[in-house]
Amino acid sequence: MVVREPSELSRPRPPDHRSSVQRALCVRMSPRRLPRLMPTVTVPRSEVSRDEAMEAVRQQLGPEFKVKPGGHDEVFSVEKGTLTGAKVHIKPNGGSTQFHVHGTGIIIGRIINELGIARRVASAISKSSLAQS
Repeated sequence: MVVREPSELSRPRPPDHRSSVQRALCVRMSPRRLPRLMPTVTVPRSEVSRDEAMEAVRQQLGPEFKVKPGGHDEVFSVEKGTLTGAKVHIKPNGGSTQFHVHGTGIIIGRIINELGIARRVASAISKSSLAQS
């Protein structure tokens, strides 16, 4: 049994500015304490086209994943099922290319996809022929 001093119980607490979801999950959005939720992969090649990146991801992940072009020339999506998906944003960066991968979905589904399929897609990009120089 923990006995607390009366002064501890009456001391005002600072306001909690976290959202109810963050409090429920006990998540602190501090970059020092959590790994980045959105994986980023940098490959040593410049000017990687969307079609080339999509084909590399298809080869790494296999036929159970659907790889489709997005709304812009630098975006494509990867889906495994109705609620499991990730988006990939391609960004040229000097002599290299960055791939920003994030899960799709709403609230909890998105968090699950950030930690699941998004990391798997990022790993596939880093192991693909795009990363070989």
